[in-house]
Amino acid sequence: MASSNVLILDDEVGILNALIRSLRGAELMIAVATSAEQGLEVLEQGDFKVVISDQRMKGMQGTEFLALVKKLHPQVVTIMLTGHATLETAIRAVNEGGIYRLLTKPWSDSELRESVLSALAKYDAGLHAAQGQRTVARRHREQVQLEQLYPGITAIEKDSSGRVILGALSDLEGNVIKSRLDDE
Repeated sequence: MASSNVLILDDEVGILNALIRSLRGAELMIAVATSAEQGLEVLEQGDFKVVISDQRMKGMQGTEFLALVKKLHPQVVTIMLTGHATLETAIRAVNEGGIYRLLTKPWSDSELRESVLSALAKYDAGLHAAQGQRTVARRHREQVQLEQLYPGITAIEKDSSGRVILGALSDLEGNVIKSRLDDE
């Protein structure tokens, strides 16, 4: 299956078609499913950023499905669509499914489009943050390795005004480096 960035799950084909029409022009690759089981299968075959799920479906409710999505694919941003919005549904969707947005049927096309585009931006921001965390962790490991090989190399000495003192630099440029090279 080609890489898709949005999966829409609803057990009513007419609703799926209407949702796809609503998102026309947003330059999205959309995959659809008509059951939670099918949705999980489709999710395993593609690279999804956003999942939109109806709440009331045969078999598995949307809150249960989105909770499974979050467990199996924590980076995916989820949106719930329901025609029966209650406070209890909203609380369950947030607490169990970790949803990003809750939209009601009938939906506003512009609100749906904005929600999906916002969810895609959230997904991308999460990827950038994760990359930044990996970079920081890698640099920390490198610093620890340097300290183990050359104790004190990463230490920074400052004077009372906070300026960095480079005192031993001249020794490193001449005598220390040369004597280490001579010892080899």
